[in-house]
Amino acid sequence: SSYTSGYAVRVAGSHTLTASSQEGDTVSVTFEINDQCVMPTANVKGGSYFGGLSVELYTSTKFATVFYTIDGSTPSATSAELPSDGVITLPASGVVQLRAVAISTSSEGTSAYQLPSEELSVQYTLQTRNGEYFISPNGVDADGAGTESNPLSSIGFAASIAQPGDTFYIRGGLYNLSESGKTQVISSVGTAESPITFQAYAGEAPIFEFDMGVYTAFNIEDAEHVIFDGIECTGNAQTATFEDAFAHLFVGEPYTAGMTCFNIGSSKNNPKNGLDVAVLPTEVDENGDPVLGSSYITIRNCIIHDVIQKGININRARYVTIENNIVYNVAHHSLTGGHGIMRKWNAEYEVDGDSSTADDPNAYRLKIVGNILFNIEQRVYSWVNWHNYLTGEIDEGKAILIDGSLDPSARVYIGNNLLLFNGVVNIRLNDGTHNVEVVRNSVYAQRGREYPTPSGITQSAYHPNISVVGNVVYSGSGEQGGRAIDMSKTFTDCNDDGEYDLHVASTNSKGEKLRSFECVAGTPLTFSPPSYNFIAGGGTNHAGVEGVTDLGEDGEVFEDPSSYDFRVKRSALIGLPSGVDVGVTADVLDRFNQFLSNHDPSILQSTWQHDHERSTQLLLKSIKATRPEFVNPVYHPNQYDSNGKVAEEATIVWDVSDKEWMKSEWDSADHPYYSTFLHTLNKHYADKLFEKSKSPLDIGVDKPWFTRKDELVDIEVEVGESISPMSFSVDDVMTDAEDLTVTARSSNGNVVSSSAISISHDADSEEVGRFVLSLPPPSSAGTTTILVTVEDSNGKVSSSFAVNVGGGTYAGEGGEGEGGGLDLPPLSLSLVIVLILIILGFITMLM
Repeated sequence: SSYTSGYAVRVAGSHTLTASSQEGDTVSVTFEINDQCVMPTANVKGGSYFGGLSVELYTSTKFATVFYTIDGSTPSATSAELPSDGVITLPASGVVQLRAVAISTSSEGTSAYQLPSEELSVQYTLQTRNGEYFISPNGVDADGAGTESNPLSSIGFAASIAQPGDTFYIRGGLYNLSESGKTQVISSVGTAESPITFQAYAGEAPIFEFDMGVYTAFNIEDAEHVIFDGIECTGNAQTATFEDAFAHLFVGEPYTAGMTCFNIGSSKNNPKNGLDVAVLPTEVDENGDPVLGSSYITIRNCIIHDVIQKGININRARYVTIENNIVYNVAHHSLTGGHGIMRKWNAEYEVDGDSSTADDPNAYRLKIVGNILFNIEQRVYSWVNWHNYLTGEIDEGKAILIDGSLDPSARVYIGNNLLLFNGVVNIRLNDGTHNVEVVRNSVYAQRGREYPTPSGITQSAYHPNISVVGNVVYSGSGEQGGRAIDMSKTFTDCNDDGEYDLHVASTNSKGEKLRSFECVAGTPLTFSPPSYNFIAGGGTNHAGVEGVTDLGEDGEVFEDPSSYDFRVKRSALIGLPSGVDVGVTADVLDRFNQFLSNHDPSILQSTWQHDHERSTQLLLKSIKATRPEFVNPVYHPNQYDSNGKVAEEATIVWDVSDKEWMKSEWDSADHPYYSTFLHTLNKHYADKLFEKSKSPLDIGVDKPWFTRKDELVDIEVEVGESISPMSFSVDDVMTDAEDLTVTARSSNGNVVSSSAISISHDADSEEVGRFVLSLPPPSSAGTTTILVTVEDSNGKVSSSFAVNVGGGTYAGEGGEGEGGGLDLPPLSLSLVIVLILIILGFITMLM
């Protein structure tokens, strides 16, 4: 076909174009019309967005050019051409109809041509930014998104676009952080007048769930003036097991549960400092600039639970407020220091008199106020991975822990917190932080728990200018722990002159202040002792001092703890003046009662009891499975002095065959060489081993054992009397409880028939190896011994107890042993008489 110049060719195929030159010559050009160009695509779908939205257009057709319009007109080769980066920015507001085509052209004499593409048409409704954004589990993280109808999907992305004064409303629903595999990093910077807020949408409950694929849910790094309000965070730690925790103790392999909900600090380099130095210089980054970390961070009205490591961890940060949160079920299976709310070691901000970066004297570096914390405890021995030793004591798992900094400009406030049923210590102050105020906290430490027995409020060192006022503490007492209030490191009379004395930090040879203190005898304190504190049980290391009233073991400080009524019982607080309030305020108790109305109260208090025999055996199993470098273990039992006190604690010492195992394991040339590894046993367990002349190395990790020795005890009943079921616990490292063979036999079938005895596995118990033994009513008077045997493929153990019925001969206390057979039945009276007559006859014959 022949066409004149300028005719639009729309049909594919071969065509001849005749064009007239200026000289009148005829020029013939033959070209091929190929398929159409590929229609452009936009990376942002149509919908509602905030103004200034950036949209990227793209066509896969090589050498094609994209032309577009935003006024609704038809795009052509004369329309606006797409910039080289492919991105166009839409107006600030209004309805925009984006239309675009891809066109391929050429100026060559002979070439391949393509028809224009089909047209892209997308409509955007653009809103003026008003500082309010929305986040939803079904949202999309995209530039310009965040409107109520087109929400974002993550806090991390929201934080990356946040501007001072922005509020992000978080819609209800489940946010699974593990699906994205990303910790939510928040490095937003607001101002005092215009903070950045991430807040639950009114009346809705956003829940953020994560596991070990995401170590920390929210990492707040170098942020300023940021608020979290009203979200729930869970690490699903209820899926972790005690056995699994010990299995990972020396290898650090990941759990399946989340570790920490909130970590507040800095992303910049954190050079190691000597751990014995209390006042650390201000840290600097790789450019030499000071690392001040995050500041003015608030976490409030949040629910934080079921994480392995920490609920809230505050590292390099100041002006942090933790208020009105509920924190529970934390640190149960932590391998290091797991805690509810923790402020870690801080560097000194004011150095050598330079106050340019010192704390604002009118602001608290840390405020922990109005929080409810319960069931926070560590159940696993912790091991610091640069140590060649481990102790069998539970010394971690505090509800609130303040690690020290001797920065004189720091101020810390811990007030109006309700702490219930927690582990080793409820409020712990470490290493001499200045200006700490502990005010009006209510603590209920669960009694009946041992090794450790939970304590109330304690300190590890002298604390300059500390204030302890209006706290109410109920606790027990025990060999390890069990102090209601212990401020003896601060309020000490060094020279017995009747006045508390000032302390100063010790120094090393370089003049650096250390984490230890020396008393300056005869130099009175310049701050006041505790006032209006009341304790029941547990005692204090300075009982009788004005301001700490000990009501005794049977004292009452709360109205009705058995019904979870933790109002202060004012009538029992001897000497409390009218108008002076102690313990938490009514609004904290109201929030606690509201929480209880929506949850089963059984989650409040743990039924866990520390079994150090089981823990030791699991530890031995972990070493055997994961540390082939540990060889030739030797057990050294307790050594006692002439007064019966332990002079040397029981230990297990291993030779380390590969002395560089720590360097290779932790990839650090800083680790020293170790030729031995030392495990110091739990004191209580070591005493029991000494009494029985046993070694933990002889018990064996592969056989079952009875975990409590006082459950299967001798009983006395009458003929026909019902016997209450007896519960007992069995543990076996290698075999699940349901796979154990558990049997019971009676030595005297006339009293109790073996066939009538039943044993069932209590699958509903929190303890895996819990069994219930049921005996029938005795059919006749006498005594029988019940032998209970537990067996797996590696061996068996037994425990026995006596049943004395209606005047029969008492068999004595029950016992336990390895394996064990069936006791012979007791001789009947008639048989005894016959034997006596035979013996007498035999004697007569001899005479």
